[in-house]
Amino acid sequence: MAETRKPIILMVDDNPHNLRVLTEMMEESGYETVIALSGRRALEIVALQKPDLILLDVKMPEMDGYEVCRSLRNDPRTADIPVIFITVQSDADDVVKGFESGAVDYVSKPFNILELQMRTKTHLELKQARDAQKKYNEELEKTNRELIKANEIIRTQNEQLKEIAFCLEQLSKTDALTELYNRRYLLEKLEEEVCRYKRTQKPFP
Repeated sequence: MAETRKPIILMVDDNPHNLRVLTEMMEESGYETVIALSGRRALEIVALQKPDLILLDVKMPEMDGYEVCRSLRNDPRTADIPVIFITVQSDADDVVKGFESGAVDYVSKPFNILELQMRTKTHLELKQARDAQKKYNEELEKTNRELIKANEIIRTQNEQLKEIAFCLEQLSKTDALTELYNRRYLLEKLEEEVCRYKRTQKPFP
């Protein structure tokens, strides 16, 4: 039986101490961890190894968390990765800005360990459910395409069989050389007319 893959969590923070704390916490929860000390490095990592979830600091030099999150959302390959902001910036405007940039959740520093673990678990489960639904929809669409293709093949084959049957019927009624009705056809036609006469008592046409 294949071993279940551990969810991969990318943690982005310019403070090495914060990354150590987050790494210990996430690994104790059974997750595989990847770290980045800057927003640009985070985008480089995501391009090579798509994580299941990103814990992202907002306030970083050169490229802040909002810009990183917008870059992820604008790329179809990474748009579905859930991002949780972890930051000291917890004003209402900052929270709104975070959600507008594409984050799925917002945790203020200093964070509660249990709360962050539960939020992480919840968003991973939601992503797994979305991925499963997406896979199911893709398989359903594939099956529908295959059924449409199979029906088209059957329809074409039925048309071909009808054409073959018509040709065989014509060949059974006519002479191959003269293309006139053959003796078999004339006898069948005569039998039909005799039966008609017996049934209706009307003369032959």
